[in-house]
Amino acid sequence: MSHTPGPWAVDTCDVDVGPRGGFKPFGGCGCCGSPWMTASDHETAQADARLIAAGPDMLEALEAHRAWSYAEEHHIGTFDVRMVLCAHAQSLTLRAIAKAKGQPEPDYSGAKWLKVWPQVRLDECEIEAARALVAEVLEHERAAIAKAEQG
Repeated sequence: MSHTPGPWAVDTCDVDVGPRGGFKPFGGCGCCGSPWMTASDHETAQADARLIAAGPDMLEALEAHRAWSYAEEHHIGTFDVRMVLCAHAQSLTLRAIAKAKGQPEPDYSGAKWLKVWPQVRLDECEIEAARALVAEVLEHERAAIAKAEQG
């Protein structure tokens, strides 16, 4: 099963929605086939739209956390590789939470770093390299599961 790939964003438009009590649609006005989101009040509708728009970001963060957990559990890669996975997962998680809450997303680019735990400071690696590492670990997990299912 697949979904519409992200990133998704909240887009408001003020249209006449007729007898629906003045609800405003989010994520599209319906003319392009996008579903309308309605709620009893504008603030709730915006919060719902932000949460839905953060969905692909949350999925990516969960997959990164799963890859890190799997790598730790099965001792895949070096400690440094596993810490890159950890830092990447943490970065994605904090960004997804900020997006869902309508807050500015943290910027970890350049010389900024993530504190994984008190003794470890890590520079965030290049995002595409981290995504490739996540994909590689998750593929390793899928192959191990398939092998175990075959007996």
